[in-house]
Amino acid sequence: MSRFNGSIDERFETPLPPERVRALLADTALWVELQQDVETAREVGPSTLDVTLKAHQHGPVQFQGRFVATWSTEGDTVRWRSAAGSGANFEIDGKATVTPHGSGSEVHWVESVSAEIPVNRIVRKMVAPIADRMMARGLRGYVERVRDHLARA
Repeated sequence: MSRFNGSIDERFETPLPPERVRALLADTALWVELQQDVETAREVGPSTLDVTLKAHQHGPVQFQGRFVATWSTEGDTVRWRSAAGSGANFEIDGKATVTPHGSGSEVHWVESVSAEIPVNRIVRKMVAPIADRMMARGLRGYVERVRDHLARA
């Protein structure tokens, strides 16, 4: 097994007040709605989802991610992270800090994902730069969909 990682650290503004932005970002149903790669997501506790991602195949490598994650709001920050020991092959760890900015809000989004994919070290060395960029691109696409949703809300 090899581990692949992607991460982002971005800021954007939205016309919504901070309280409304935090409420939307903590909404697990909205998270599922704005994702493109979720096959199934079921609620297994308060603000906790058991998620299976759609299977991806890239050449001989096939991967289907699974994780359990919980969302929480701590002050001006919404956090989401994988539960430890859930037997998952995919991990997420993110936070969005929402602060007042003019008549709206600024969102500082920091997120990382990590996938354990069944490839040997030689293959990992060749594909890691591409896979890591693809994972970061996926995160960036999700943040863009969130930003667009907040602009329309």
